Amino acid sequence: FMTENVVLSHNRQEIIQQFGEKAYRTGYSCLSLAACSSIVYGYVRHGRKKGPLVWRPGHGANAASLVLQTCGLVGFSQMFPPLSSLKSGDRSSAPEAPGAAVDATPSAGQEIAGIRRVTRHPSLWSLGLLGAGTALSTPFAPEIVFFSMPCVFAFIGGAHQDYRHRRGWGGSLTPEVDEQTSHVPFVALVKGRQSWEEAWHELKQ
Repeated sequence: FMTENVVLSHNRQEIIQQFGEKAYRTGYSCLSLAACSSIVYGYVRHGRKKGPLVWRPGHGANAASLVLQTCGLVGFSQMFPPLSSLKSGDRSSAPEAPGAAVDATPSAGQEIAGIRRVTRHPSLWSLGLLGAGTALSTPFAPEIVFFSMPCVFAFIGGAHQDYRHRRGWGGSLTPEVDEQTSHVPFVALVKGRQSWEEAWHELKQ
């Protein structure tokens, strides 16, 4: 799955020039679906609650699991309009294209706010943190590997997307935005490049 995504996205322009954007999107979707289906089948058939025991999660692991899963769920919650807008009927803050739009790197002139103060790739890392938290809570080796993979993909996929966008391939990542934000969650906040207080107040409630 990771290889398919990295190879196809890295060669996106060449494939589109050769076969057209519709063919690229169709092929990308079909290959991603096939890869995801094989992963899920392999897990359900051979990995779920099976395999050697690596450890027995204690209170510390369970606490860390809860923190990571909470961070992942909070990240996912930012992809939807805030509850206040739903109550008032205002849907203007909903993302135009969940998934693609949420993980689009901010370009010059775009405001860095909310979840983007935490990471440039919120959808990737939300799934990654949720998976990492689940991996900490299971003793089975196949499940640890399975639930850790979204975190590995978030790191590789996000880094590759930054690489392409710095070169203007399929997006834009200016030096200014690159310097002010971070790929790995919380790095920009810890280093003082972003404000914890502003990030907290800008999160959708």
